[in-house]
Amino acid sequence: MTIKYGGHLQPGDFIAIAESGFMHLGWYFGEGKSGSLQYYFYKHPLNAFDYAEKNNKEFTLKSIWKSYVYGSNVGPTGSRVIKIENPESIFNDQKDLEAYLKSKEILNNLKFPAK
Repeated sequence: MTIKYGGHLQPGDFIAIAESGFMHLGWYFGEGKSGSLQYYFYKHPLNAFDYAEKNNKEFTLKSIWKSYVYGSNVGPTGSRVIKIENPESIFNDQKDLEAYLKSKEILNNLKFPAK
């Protein structure tokens, strides 16, 4: 996906999405059918894995719910999307860093190229 004013994203790139006063962090998944930007919030892989394990359910990439931003909301008047080159350096809280690292490992084990 090429984002206006933002460059080209590849699946697995770690991104920050600023919208409505909030900052969301996650791995870029791809573009949806309607042009939406789809991503895995950085805690979702770990949460989905824990849920599947506790409930003795099969765990695949489809088990992880995706977040999205409507395509029309990405750009200078809507959400801002940036690629984070060194994600480990942005976490101040140890629990958040651990969630990021575990989620990244889960995605990579499922053959999703989380960076």
